[in-house]
Amino acid sequence: MDEQKRQQEESEMNETPEYSFLQEVIKDEVGGTGKRKKRILRKIGVGIFIGLVACFTFSVFKPWVESRISGNPDEVTIPRDTKQTAENEADRSGKDGNGQKKDNYSKSVKSLSDVAKKGKRSVVSLLVLTGATIGNKEFVSESQSVSGVLIADNGQELLILGPTMEVGETQQIQATFCDGKKYQVTEKKSDANLELTIYAVKESQLEEKTAKSIRLAALGSSYEVKKGDTTVLLGMLFGQGDAVGYGVLRSSTEKAERADGTYHILGAELAGFTGGSGIMFNRQEEVIGIICDAAGEDAKEELMHAYAISDIKDVMQFLANGESVPYIGIHATDVSENIAEDRRIPRGIYVDKVEADSPAMRAGIQSGDVLTAIGGTDIENFEQYHELLMEEKEGTHLLIKGYRRGAKDQYVAVHFNATVGNK
Repeated sequence: MDEQKRQQEESEMNETPEYSFLQEVIKDEVGGTGKRKKRILRKIGVGIFIGLVACFTFSVFKPWVESRISGNPDEVTIPRDTKQTAENEADRSGKDGNGQKKDNYSKSVKSLSDVAKKGKRSVVSLLVLTGATIGNKEFVSESQSVSGVLIADNGQELLILGPTMEVGETQQIQATFCDGKKYQVTEKKSDANLELTIYAVKESQLEEKTAKSIRLAALGSSYEVKKGDTTVLLGMLFGQGDAVGYGVLRSSTEKAERADGTYHILGAELAGFTGGSGIMFNRQEEVIGIICDAAGEDAKEELMHAYAISDIKDVMQFLANGESVPYIGIHATDVSENIAEDRRIPRGIYVDKVEADSPAMRAGIQSGDVLTAIGGTDIENFEQYHELLMEEKEGTHLLIKGYRRGAKDQYVAVHFNATVGNK
């Protein structure tokens, strides 16, 4: 009996599957699926909230951050030169006509070569490009090219002064620096009166190699140059290419008549070549002139003509800061004391011409008028008139006083209210 019971128990044990614990059924905790959904929804809600807060914070503080990181461009200031008397110019004991100690020929040539080498670092080639697509190919043609010079850095852009070029809406301007690298530039501001333009290239675009290669030009004083001085000329002197020339100044007193002022023109003799564009340097590696066709359009001699740098520094500063050059639109001649007495004309400036559609014409100024005061300050010559005008801004209202010839050739007082414009 005991034997049968034992056999039965062994039989039951043999019938139990191995690893029977794997057959256990694990039941879900009551309400587990609902809790997981709540946790997921809670996380999604927190994420959305954080995103909204981040967007709001970014929109509020973005202008403040941008103002601290980029900011507005620094204002460019170009110091003016003071005129020196002939006595001061002549007082250069032990020096030759170039303001340099007399030296032998080889040292003189090396000195000029060094000026050219350093000057090239600030000279830029500017090119107008026109793109066209024919079939599946893109073609680029060149239409204009001039030379410019690096004159300033406003903290965001490098500023290049050069002759004005005609640029269409579908065209772009390319600048080539001394290291051969090419960059796209834009026109910052132009002056149609002198036909000069400031071009700008973003500093953030420049490669490190270019930034180390270039340098801003040192601006000299053209009041200190005179006939017979040696000058180094760099740029597209013959209309194209990167040329270097050594010339002798043959003219430093000639002037170009422009609206609201006259500008000294430097004329250098360079192996019979004329025209083109470029930069004139003195032997101290300073810029003394900007060579361009506009500077020599009224010239009488076949020379390389340049605007004397000292006479255009006020114009350069306006353009470098993106501002218009003040413009009234008159051409005038000084009424000297002798002329005033002989012809019984009031002392001031005699209006030779009024430009069409200019602020002067709209104010009623006519040829033959004699202007004696501008903005409350008396004027005796055209240079003084120009200096006072350059202190104004576009849109300023100016009271201009003068005289007009009336009956029996008697001059009667007249007043004009002119609004400073731009050209």
